[in-house]
Amino acid sequence: LKQVLNREGFIIDYEKGNVSYEISLLSCPYYQVGKDYPEICNLDMHLISEFLSAPVKKVTCILDGDDRCTYQISE
Repeated sequence: LKQVLNREGFIIDYEKGNVSYEISLLSCPYYQVGKDYPEICNLDMHLISEFLSAPVKKVTCILDGDDRCTYQISE
């Protein structure tokens, strides 16, 4: 997943918690488009969910003023 997201222009980091993983997208290649079309963020969530075959929850978003987009993935 990290390689796929890197190819798309994302800089990512991830952490394993007790019952889930947290993926942080430290950059957003869609930022300019996302300001007018915030639904583009659903594309990231769907890609991560399909790739990992797991439910994904968005926790933070650059478009909401956060410093990164963060997704929580259940094990």
